[in-house]
Amino acid sequence: MAANIHPPAQRRKKEPRVGIFWLVDGKPLIDVAPLSEAEPYGDHVTHPRSHAAEWEQYQRNGIVPREMEYEEAPRGRVMYNTKSRRFTLLADKCILDVSPACTAGAKTCCSSRR
Repeated sequence: MAANIHPPAQRRKKEPRVGIFWLVDGKPLIDVAPLSEAEPYGDHVTHPRSHAAEWEQYQRNGIVPREMEYEEAPRGRVMYNTKSRRFTLLADKCILDVSPACTAGAKTCCSSRR
């Protein structure tokens, strides 16, 4: 009996994501969630965890400095508007001015590939 193998073109695409991110020491720190796990926020869906909650986890795991508060690092988020079916990028101006980091965060969140 042959295995049920699908050619690459027929493989199911990964689900687009929303996310939150920071720019820490010039490097993007990104956490994403698929749209199916996103939480409603008006006409949008957004990352299911807050910046503060995620930052605390990063501190416990030694990923970010324990003495640094989450709002000290430039941050942003990518949300999905369920009416317009478009992604919305919200970010501190200093992140938007550093386009490679901002682009990395947006592409990681919105892309259907990771």
